[in-house]
Amino acid sequence: MDELDELIVYLQRITENLYYHMGQAEEKCLTEAINSQDAVLLNTAWINLENAIIELETLVQTMKIKRAATALEIKGNEVNSMNLHANTDVIRKKAEQYYRQGDFYCSEAIVKAIKDEFALPLPDSIIAMASGFPVGMGGSGCTCGAIAGGIMSLGMFFGRTEPRDQKVNKTMQLAKELHDLFQQRHSCLCCRVLTRGMELGSATHMEQCISFTGEVAEETAKIIIREWNS
Repeated sequence: MDELDELIVYLQRITENLYYHMGQAEEKCLTEAINSQDAVLLNTAWINLENAIIELETLVQTMKIKRAATALEIKGNEVNSMNLHANTDVIRKKAEQYYRQGDFYCSEAIVKAIKDEFALPLPDSIIAMASGFPVGMGGSGCTCGAIAGGIMSLGMFFGRTEPRDQKVNKTMQLAKELHDLFQQRHSCLCCRVLTRGMELGSATHMEQCISFTGEVAEETAKIIIREWNS
C-alpha cells in the first residue's frame, strides 16, 4: 500500500467516524429534552457535519480517480473526462450490437464498447490490436476471442508499461478471474468446442457468439468498476 492508498483509507475512516458520531448525537436528541437555542445550535452543527462528510467523500472519490488515472498514465483534464460510473448493461448491449451489425467481431467489439463507455482518452487505433483474436485466435478454433478481448480491456486499465512494474501481477490475477468465471459457466474456453456442431456464420453460431461477447464485456466492466472503487 503506497501513500495515496493510505490516505484514502484514512479519509474513509474519518468519514465512518463522523457518521457514527452523527448517529450518537441524533439518538441523544431523541432521548433528552433540549431547549430551542440548543436545538438551533445543534441543527447548525449537524448541517456543517453533513457538509464535511460530503466534502470528504468527494475527496476520496477524486483520489480514486487519480489512482485509476495513474494506472492508465493519464494526466490533466483527461482524468475528468473518464466515466467511473459506466453502465455495465449498456456495455453489454453495445458490444452485442457491434457484433450483430457486423461492425466488429467479438474481441474488437468488447474493447471498443469498454473504451467508449468508460470514456478512456485512448485512440480508436487501440481496437486494432484486438482484430486477430476472433474465431478462436484468427479462425484457429483456440481460445474464445471474447475472453481475449476482455483480458485486453483489463490490460488497458491495469497493465504495466514500465519494466519490472509489479502491477502486472494484479492484471494477471484479474485476467484469471475472468477466465475462470467463463470456464465455470461454459465448461471451457476453446472456440472449437464451444461451437461444435454449429455451422460457422449460421444463425445459431452467431447468436451464441453475440451472447458471449455481451457477457464477457459486461463481466469485464464489472471487474473494472469494482477495482476502481475498492
